[in-house]
Amino acid sequence: MAMVPEDERLVVMPIIDNELIAVVWPEHPLLSMPQPSLADFARHYVLMREPGSGVRNAFEQMAANQQVALPHCIELGTNEAIKGGVMAHLGVAVLPRLAVQLELEQGLLFELGLPDFPIHRSWCTVYTRERLPTPVAELFLSFVREHLPDYRRHFQAPSSPLPSHGVACLPILSS
Repeated sequence: MAMVPEDERLVVMPIIDNELIAVVWPEHPLLSMPQPSLADFARHYVLMREPGSGVRNAFEQMAANQQVALPHCIELGTNEAIKGGVMAHLGVAVLPRLAVQLELEQGLLFELGLPDFPIHRSWCTVYTRERLPTPVAELFLSFVREHLPDYRRHFQAPSSPLPSHGVACLPILSS
């Protein structure tokens, strides 16, 4: 889970940080503003996931706390669709940094510095104290605990292309 309810009956283990950032296309007008605000951001079409999405909930909660209305929203079904929509100049978005890392590195999207951003969340394992994990779930939790340093190192490292596996993707045509 990314947005764990505050409940003492839950056992929560954070796994990795999940920063939510505001993204725009290259040369978006907001990038030339000295200090854009959340209200400036909300004047554009905001591409969002479906109601109940953790990213959407976190962003809407921040907007409500700052008393910023979100009158121009377009709902899309996946983060990939939202990224494509921003790159196609359909609107702006708030997405997990991990979901847009490659596009940021390649200059296809730009992070917009807004006050109170990034929104910090963690991906967590969660279960209730009242119901102990099954043996398989406990094995999974033990595995995650054991490999937590590896996960954190992996997700904090700069992205790099996968090594070549030496297999051609296209059939070799004989002449």
